Amino acid sequence: MGIRDSDTARTVVGDLAASLYGLGDDVNSLMYWDQGHGANTDAADFITWVGRVTGRRK
Repeated sequence: MGIRDSDTARTVVGDLAASLYGLGDDVNSLMYWDQGHGANTDAADFITWVGRVTGRRK
């Protein structure tokens, strides 16, 4: 999500991050600067993260 997102309110991300943090999860809710909805500026990092949280590796 970017700060210029016109589809998702920032409070949705904030509430989700706070809820997950409250459950003890490691949360990174940073937003992309000057990007809109669906910002895809770090696809490789996202794929790495999915592998880490799911336990699935190549």
